[in-house]
Amino acid sequence: MTRKLFLILQAIPFFVFAQTITGSFKLVNNRHPEQESFYISSITKANMEKYRLKDKEVTLKFENGFECVLFSAKELFMNGRNINAASYEENFPAKYSLPYFNILDSGQLMAVYESERKKQTK
Repeated sequence: MTRKLFLILQAIPFFVFAQTITGSFKLVNNRHPEQESFYISSITKANMEKYRLKDKEVTLKFENGFECVLFSAKELFMNGRNINAASYEENFPAKYSLPYFNILDSGQLMAVYESERKKQTK
């Protein structure tokens, strides 16, 4: 039996303290280009900064049929963004697996993490 943890990354305007930095990512391999502005808006409203690394781009996979490439914090800083690159991690922990994501019709993002047990049986 596969166990998964679902998290909804919700953007509520009155309570959001952090959001994804506007223009700090790009969509690639988008099978639904007519939805691109909706996807970009949804990702920007959510806080995806915990998935950004200091010196490396990170590719996040979405069930909606595209991938999101987060630019490195260093790249953003070098391009004049007001960002503290030193506050970002250089790598993810050794056994960490990125979740995959889904943007719901409401614009909320859902992150799906596989359970540790499933990872150990691979």
